[in-house]
Amino acid sequence: MIDQTTAIVLHQIRYSESSLIIKLYTYDFGIQSYIVKGVRSSQRKKNHAALFQPLSQLQFTFRKNKRSPLSLFLEGKATPSYQTLHTNPLKISIVFFLSELLSQVLHEEESNPSQYEFLSQSLQFFDNEPDKFANFHLWFMLHLTKYLGFFPNSHSFDTNHLYLDKKEGHYVSQENENTFSAEISHLFSIFLSQNLTDALKVNMNQNLRNKFLVDIIALYQLHHYDISRIKSFKVLEEMMKVY
Repeated sequence: MIDQTTAIVLHQIRYSESSLIIKLYTYDFGIQSYIVKGVRSSQRKKNHAALFQPLSQLQFTFRKNKRSPLSLFLEGKATPSYQTLHTNPLKISIVFFLSELLSQVLHEEESNPSQYEFLSQSLQFFDNEPDKFANFHLWFMLHLTKYLGFFPNSHSFDTNHLYLDKKEGHYVSQENENTFSAEISHLFSIFLSQNLTDALKVNMNQNLRNKFLVDIIALYQLHHYDISRIKSFKVLEEMMKVY
């Protein structure tokens, strides 16, 4: 039986001389893996390898295999077709970082339309943003926590409650071993409460941006998402230095 869905590419590995195994986050079935036969063959006229770049969005057909956990990817097309995500050097480094992140934190093999739309629409916005996008991954990671179940309460921030408690997820009046610094806590309140357009306008230097990212990663780890070994983190860190 041939079926159809849309998906976001998370990861690919080579399989045999000319094929790929791809890990996708699909609209209808959540996390799924597919085999794409002959995709790296010079004779291939469809399903070129470029179709499966990290965080590409696809519409495709596939056939389930009763004897294998891997379904067979039949034919697909990019929808939408990105203009800058795979050509701008800094965007490429952010894309690789986020694809690794999503590969590690998304596990459900079932449909979650609201989460899928968040990912899809955020990536399209990112693709269309020409200049100010260095904060995108920070906003994206924080707002992804809504769907992962540990979105901090930014409404508890005020002049008497300046420190975000990483365990409890709300602001407290005194700094302690469980809180972020006042500076980072303030950034959390800004990024948690603002839409993406406004968050991209927040000015910060490279050192502060990197420190904020490290603390967001710490928040994920505290909630049992071990993303400290993301290989592309160092590349992203170096790219941010020249942005």
